[in-house]
Amino acid sequence: MALVRRSRSGIRLGFAACVGATVFLLVACSPTLKEIDQAKSLQNKSRFEDLSRLEITCSADDDGCNQLHLLKGDACFRLAKQAVDNGKKRSDLDCAVTHLSTGIDMTKDWSQAEISRTDMYENLCESARLRADFGERQRFENVLASCAHDLAGVAPDSPGAIYFESRADYYRLTRSGNACSDWRALDARLATAAQRFRSDPRYGAALAALKATVGNDLGRNCGH
Repeated sequence: MALVRRSRSGIRLGFAACVGATVFLLVACSPTLKEIDQAKSLQNKSRFEDLSRLEITCSADDDGCNQLHLLKGDACFRLAKQAVDNGKKRSDLDCAVTHLSTGIDMTKDWSQAEISRTDMYENLCESARLRADFGERQRFENVLASCAHDLAGVAPDSPGAIYFESRADYYRLTRSGNACSDWRALDARLATAAQRFRSDPRYGAALAALKATVGNDLGRNCGH
């Protein structure tokens, strides 16, 4: 069995074929490690366009491949948030959903990922929510619902989990014609969350806006 050691970054490095090699050769015989170093360098320099174009050739069995997908997906998400042109925004969101989903699915041990699990789930949920506005709504609403469920399992009391689960529930209620009791339950949940997290820089305004939308629909369809 090939010996395995871990680098300081937590990436497993097989070195049976590289015994006695210099650091340069060690990197050379670990293409994924070299690609991770390149991706991290681009991220640290905020070169997100270059990072989004990084070609990923590794497979799920390659140590660190998950990090490459997460780093690329995060870069695409940042670009999508800044994009003005709708065509580019849609393309960046497709990239974000694809690579964040792949990276999350590949990650078995988040303690070694050096990336926040909660952040990655939140960015995937937000990417799916935004992407749904550009077509294939049902597909991306399904991605959002699944992501929100997983995020709630990781950080159930976080404002992000409450927002995205509530947003997924809202879409489901608009499609299923559920009883007014379900609308009132969602409205009450959002009222509590909007008050509790009103000062949250990322989710305060989003929770308040969703609460207002649900309240309007509730009043129109069910009365208060």
